[in-house]
Order: sequence, then structure tokens, then C-alpha cells
Amino acid sequence: MKARCVRIVLTGVLVAGVLVAIAGCATGEPAPERPPVAEVSELESTVMTPEVVRFTAKVVVHNRLHSALDFDRVDYAVDLFDSELFTDSFAELPRTRGGGRMTITLPFQIAVTDIVERAVDVLAEESMRVTFSGHVYPAVQSGIGAIPFRRTVSIPIPRMPEVSFRRTEGVPFRDTFRIVIDVRNRNSYALTITEIESSIEINERSYPLLKTSESTRIEAGETGTVTLEMEQTRGERLSMLLNTLQSEHPSFTIGGSITARTEYGWIYLPVRIEDRASR
Repeated sequence: MKARCVRIVLTGVLVAGVLVAIAGCATGEPAPERPPVAEVSELESTVMTPEVVRFTAKVVVHNRLHSALDFDRVDYAVDLFDSELFTDSFAELPRTRGGGRMTITLPFQIAVTDIVERAVDVLAEESMRVTFSGHVYPAVQSGIGAIPFRRTVSIPIPRMPEVSFRRTEGVPFRDTFRIVIDVRNRNSYALTITEIESSIEINERSYPLLKTSESTRIEAGETGTVTLEMEQTRGERLSMLLNTLQSEHPSFTIGGSITARTEYGWIYLPVRIEDRASR
């Protein structure tokens, strides 16, 4: 009889514990609201040209409220070596659900002239220090104040590769004609040439050139060679021959552009060099 009573008592205790737990869940308050926060998840250079360095910044806003939140705008500034270059604003921001997040992509560019003007800082740091900062403004009716964000990165000063004529191969007007150029990588990191759009101009008449499939990775501080080919049709050979014969001192110029990939973005380099061997 005693054993039975113990079992009944224990059962009653377990049931009571379950009921208390259920009651606690039913009457418990929701987790407290936390204000939204913002962070710069990405800030990197994407394209470098002789005129500008282009960047992409991504700001991620975490809506930690339980309800959806509307936003008014984002104001941002770009500093170079702690000196403000410009400010801007973007207003087309979507509503963000409770507990969700919003990513704002903001591209911008820095002129090479602005970098050169800060020669003292450039020489001291051997890199360009860029700061991206600002505030995201929730809609006024939300009652939530501006949400700050800030991030600083340093990248090596971009130096445009030097391109020069090396030699020609083959016989013009008869078979495949090749032009070999040198590309000197003046940067502290490797680059890989991925695309070349080029042509040869003879007396201001342009004929397209093709890049060969040889390796085009050039290590830091080294010089690589690139071979350009002209697969000439019969009509092109005759055109080049007549064009050349029309001038006592024909001029040969290589024009176009080089696109190279680096760990700090793409380098785009316009090219225009003269064939010194023809002079």
C-alpha cells in the first residue's frame, strides 16, 4: 500500500510541474525589442583606370524589431587619408520585415588627381586609406534615430602598367603577322591579363589584331610579353600593301585597351604605342 501511495504522489508532482511550465509559457512576456543596427559588410576597389579608382560599398541593416520598418534615406561620406572627399545620399530603400535585414549597395569612385594631391600621405603610408561612413535614417513615424556605420580600408597605391613595343614576327602582306608588346607590372601584386582589344593603324587606317592564348600572368615588378596576331584575308593584305605604298614614310601605331585582373579589382588601361622599328 505504501509503494502505491508513493507512485501516486510522484505522479501528482510531475503533472503539477508540467502544468506550471505550461502556465509560465502562456503568461511569459516576449523578448524585449532591440534597436536596428548597421554595418559596412564590404568595402573594396573594383576597377582602376588612369583617371579613377572605383569602389563598391555594401551596408547591411539588421532590423532587430519584431515589426517591419520603413526607411527614409541613407547619407554617406567618403574620406581619403582622413580628409573628406564628398558626401551623397540615397533614398530608395525598401521596407524591412521584423527580424530581417536589408543590403544597400553604394558604388563610388576616387579621382587619381585626388590621390596625387595627397602626395605626402601617399609617400608616408605607401597605400591609400579610404573611410566610408554615414547614417541610415528610419522613417520619422518610427521614432527611431539615425543608425551609424563606418569602415576603413587601405589598399596599395594603384600604378598603371607600362606598355611598350618589342618586335614584329612574320611577314606583313604575306602570312600571319605578329606584334609582340611588353607589359611591365609596376604594382606590388600580380596581375593577369584577361582581355586585349587592339588594332594596328597604318596611315590612320585601322586593322584589327587578335591576342594569342599564351599565359599572361605577370608577377609584381616583372615584365611579361603579349603577342598580337593579324589573321589577314587576301583583301586585308592588299589593303595594307596599297595603304603602305601610298606614303613615303608610313606610320604604324598600335591602339586599343588592356583589361587585367588583380586581387584589388580590375585594371583597365588604354593603349597607344608606335612601332619604333618602322621609323
